[in-house]
Order: sequence, then C-alpha cells, then structure tokens
Amino acid sequence: QVNPQGAQESRGIMESMEDKRRSWDYYRSVMFSDLVKPWTSKDIDRFAQVNPQAAKDLRTMRSAGVCSVGGAVVSAGAGAAFFFSRPGTLNGKLISAALGGVATYIVGYMATTNVVCYTHQLYKIDEYKVQTQFMSWWKENGGKGAKQWQLW
Repeated sequence: QVNPQGAQESRGIMESMEDKRRSWDYYRSVMFSDLVKPWTSKDIDRFAQVNPQAAKDLRTMRSAGVCSVGGAVVSAGAGAAFFFSRPGTLNGKLISAALGGVATYIVGYMATTNVVCYTHQLYKIDEYKVQTQFMSWWKENGGKGAKQWQLW
C-alpha cells in the first residue's frame, strides 16, 4: 500500500509471510503440476506408430546427447590424468586433477556438442517442435501424473 506522500507503508510480518506463501504456491503449481513419468525406448517406439518422423528425430536427439556426454567424460578423464601427472605433492595432484577434470569436462562437452550437431545433422531438426510433440503425446498416453519421488 502507498500513502499520499508516495512512500510504501510498512507491513506486518504476517502479510509478508502470506505473500511468500502465495508466491511459493504459484511456483509449485507451475513447476510441479504437470510432472511426467520417465519414458523408455519402448515408449518412443509407440510414439513412432503415431508420428514416425518426429520419433526418428527424437531418437537422433537422444543419440546426440549420449555422444556429447560420452565425449565430455572421455575429455574429463584425459584432463584429470594430464593434471595428475604434473609434478608436486599428492594433495596438489589430487586437487589439480579434480579441477582439471571438471574444466576439461565442460570444454569437452561444448566441443563434442558442436561436433555431434554436424555429425547427427541436428541443424535440420526443429528440436523444440519434436520435444513438444512427444511430451504432449506422452502426457496423453500414460506419462502424466508422476510423483515427485519418481523423478529422482
């Protein structure tokens, strides 16, 4: 509320807590109301019967994701091994290997993502459209209503 001088009046703690509760309720309704269950390759096969092109693109996107993470893990291992091989104390080597592994994981993921984009021809796929089609189909065909514990 604003008084005639334009300054905001102080509010009590209960009004402030009520605002926080309302904003949390809104956040929870937006984030957790439309949870979907995890899906498998068999579900994508069922989706292929309805929309074969989108299912093919979805499989390509999944394969690209696996390749990107695989390249990042290989890069992280190589980076950690390289930094561990540098001279120094054991503690220094371990810290260096951990930080080097994290840094090269990030760089490796970014590099393999760009390579995979061209090898899998992801630039030809409208990824948002494919994902939206699959998610709407999945919610209608058994994927709706996941519980929060099912996502972990």
